[in-house]
Amino acid sequence: LESSLEGIPFAEAAKMSVTVTGQRRLWLEAWVGLYDAGTIKRILRKIFSGHEGPGGIKHRFQSVPGKRLPQTALLEARNFQQVLEALRGTPWRQALEEPLKALQHGGGTLFATDLSLDSLALTRLVRVSRSLSSSRSGTLADLFGSLADLENLLWTIRGFRYFKLGFEDMVNRLLPVRHRLSFDNLRKLGRSRDMEELWQHLEQTA
Repeated sequence: LESSLEGIPFAEAAKMSVTVTGQRRLWLEAWVGLYDAGTIKRILRKIFSGHEGPGGIKHRFQSVPGKRLPQTALLEARNFQQVLEALRGTPWRQALEEPLKALQHGGGTLFATDLSLDSLALTRLVRVSRSLSSSRSGTLADLFGSLADLENLLWTIRGFRYFKLGFEDMVNRLLPVRHRLSFDNLRKLGRSRDMEELWQHLEQTA
């Protein structure tokens, strides 16, 4: 049920994308890219954990049909290298190559791969939103710029608290787009000595 409901706005966008042109079509494609990033993350988690879990991946492809991702090759992938081969020729492969290589050689979690996928999808969405609207309150640029800020904030806190990553380790993984949360804000948060200091810095932000 959750997978079906999640797919509704993306499926509607995929239908609309054939009726519009130019920047509006690019925006709809970028929006659906968020769903595609989620699908790839599900596939990586299945391989990493050894089981698919609730909400089948095949159902995700059926919920938002289209030829954006190589469905058959991804569903048949049994290891990370096969995922990379399936994504050859797409921007997703370039985003995943380095974090998957590090995971294969050094172990760890899927944190870096999630960051890379979300960063690719969200950066594209924010940039095309800016081309459609100004940064005034209530516009697409404001909405998805705020989402980018929140994601950067979330990743910084998760990296600091749960993965013991310093800001220098996080900086290249953060979204390259900013809205109201500046790079200096993120640097102060990431270099906090503890969570108490982090919250003090956070109180000074939007």
